Amino acid sequence: MGEKNSVLIVDDEFRIGLLIKKLIHWTELNMECLDVLDSGETAVKIIQEKKPDIVITDIRMPIMDGLQFVEKVRTLLPETRILLLT
Repeated sequence: MGEKNSVLIVDDEFRIGLLIKKLIHWTELNMECLDVLDSGETAVKIIQEKKPDIVITDIRMPIMDGLQFVEKVRTLLPETRILLLT
């Protein structure tokens, strides 16, 4: 089946991030959720460490919004796929 795709979920509403994690059938999709985080700043640090294949993030977040966050991810890991939620 191959190597699992790793996914990081970033949403300032932590409960929404947990709901997203719960709703996805990770095994069926050959994916694993690395973590659910509630801030872009924290996520940038984790991305550098864990290098996820996919990032699911909210477009509206305080301090560092989703678009600023995407710019940082693109700089650090240009191959990472990003899914923006609104």
